[in-house]
Amino acid sequence: MGKESQIKFPCGICAKNISKSAKAIFCSGNCSKWHHFKCLDIDVDEFNHIRDEKLEWECDKCKENLNEQSNNLTQENGLTDIELKTEIENLNCVIDTFGKDLNEANSENKILNSRVLKLQELVLEREEEIVKLKMELDRPLSKSDNKGGRTSLDLNRTVRPLRQAKTFSLPLSNSFDALSQAPFENNSSRDEEHNFSLKENVFPPLLTPKQHPRSAKPNQKSQRHPKKKSLSGPLLKKIIICSDSHGRDLSYYVQRRTTVTVTSSVLSGARLCDVGREFVCKVGSLKKCDAIVLIGGCNDLETRSGVMILEDFKEKIQISVNTNLILSTIPLRHDKPELAGKVTYLNEKIENLARSHEHVRTLPVHLLPRDLYTQHGLHFNKRGKENISRMIVEELRCFQSQYRPDAENKNQDLTLPTMTNDLSTLVTSSPNVQPSNFDTAGKPLINIVEEDMKNVIYKFHKNPSVAFSHTISADLHDNRNMSAGVAVTFRKAFGRLLQSQFINSNLTYQKVENGAAVYSLVTKPRYFMKPTVEDYDRAFTQLKQDFQTKGFRSLICSAMGCVRDHIQLEHFASKIEDFQRSTQANVTIVSYNQESFRYLWNGLSHNEFVVKLKASIAKHSKPSIVQPTNVNIDFLLSTKSHVNKS
Repeated sequence: MGKESQIKFPCGICAKNISKSAKAIFCSGNCSKWHHFKCLDIDVDEFNHIRDEKLEWECDKCKENLNEQSNNLTQENGLTDIELKTEIENLNCVIDTFGKDLNEANSENKILNSRVLKLQELVLEREEEIVKLKMELDRPLSKSDNKGGRTSLDLNRTVRPLRQAKTFSLPLSNSFDALSQAPFENNSSRDEEHNFSLKENVFPPLLTPKQHPRSAKPNQKSQRHPKKKSLSGPLLKKIIICSDSHGRDLSYYVQRRTTVTVTSSVLSGARLCDVGREFVCKVGSLKKCDAIVLIGGCNDLETRSGVMILEDFKEKIQISVNTNLILSTIPLRHDKPELAGKVTYLNEKIENLARSHEHVRTLPVHLLPRDLYTQHGLHFNKRGKENISRMIVEELRCFQSQYRPDAENKNQDLTLPTMTNDLSTLVTSSPNVQPSNFDTAGKPLINIVEEDMKNVIYKFHKNPSVAFSHTISADLHDNRNMSAGVAVTFRKAFGRLLQSQFINSNLTYQKVENGAAVYSLVTKPRYFMKPTVEDYDRAFTQLKQDFQTKGFRSLICSAMGCVRDHIQLEHFASKIEDFQRSTQANVTIVSYNQESFRYLWNGLSHNEFVVKLKASIAKHSKPSIVQPTNVNIDFLLSTKSHVNKS
């Protein structure tokens, strides 16, 4: 091969070929060229050291290029850091702007919510005024109402209860025109509004001599100072009341109604946390045979948030599991109406907390009307505290019924039979059928039982084949909805109704998980009104249709509309008999002797009411030829509710 074919290694400086025998150094930099020793500015010792140690070496050009590149990278990194810092500052400014906008929106939202609550309250007040004015305008004016040719509307005119008793009868064509002609109608809204179903102090019914010739006038002295009554069943040993200023003298009123020892610890003007400290000191020494009442939170409304108040209530519920707790709702602040929305919200949460704990009962003092407060509007007056004491005794009796459900009906002749899964043992007490008579198909009939509805719900609320029913008004948004009579029992047991629970125009439906159902018949638009027969019949029809659709086998109801709404017994009996005949279901009508100053049972006493109810059902029933079958006689005797007994 010639010289031209030999590989040449040009010098990186002089570009001449480097032979194998020449002294040269290879550059490990970007150029990757050999360099003559003589072309480089290095001494022999350094050259020998690099060659012998086989070290990497870079020429001057490669070093200069590397320095330039590093300088460029440094400049680029500096620019990038400045840009990133600027971007971060801009983002922080955007975040601050959004935060300010959000705070402004929240403040505006709070203002709008408060305005909405005030408008809702004004609308409700105007609606009540309109209804009262319409009823007053429909009433014929008397001479005293029209003097000198001028019309005077006295919406606060009171009518004596005796006049109410004289005019209790209401025709089946019930309407507002008929109601407006009755003298007691002008006062009915206030009576229903202020009514509470309490169990202590039985007062004789207000009846005329024609209705009850042997009735005597109630002893006013005994009403003013009722006798002490010991709570039946397993007696409570101790009752403690921990309260702010709302509980002043409350232990005195409670002590007058029971023989159980009642003590109180009242801290005037105290917040819930201060009352709670006293509560913690007292509750540790209590047992299941004792009870403690907690009243507080009214003085926290202006200074503390609702979340903090609810946390205090949760803490008190958790530390009181060793005893029975009666938890009071927060009273309304009539001295500061702007707090009404917050009070309503907190009381709903408090009632929900109480329902989730078996050892807790609520004391719904927020439902008490305005005339039970002082003129200032912050505290309760004497009559208000008397009502609260009755409510406390009521809740104490409910605690005892958990140990023995028939405790509060110990002295009554009628008891509720035990219901089995198929309900085949629930027999009739209708007057037209004797207890031993059944048809061959086991036709279910109507049963009338005198029992407190609380005990009935306690026994049968887990039975999925049972449905309960009662009547309510359509104003679910009003605090006084479901605030009187048996509706209070249903509200405490199953909670307040929601608008989403309407299944028809006049019917709502609630369902216990793996348990019974509750039908509420909506028979009137507002709580202080009376139902029309048309609305009443429409609600009954919707109940019958949905009951058949869902396939329930037993209905437990109150004497719907006959206790407070002046529905005639004959009309109710015809509707319940039609319901039973159409559904072939067992029907149990539960009635209880409610002690109240109000106008109940269409002017009858409770015993007269039950007798007339049985007679009305007998009148509308159609007896059939029946054959005796095997019947559990012991069970029938235990009910003690058939007509022979009555």
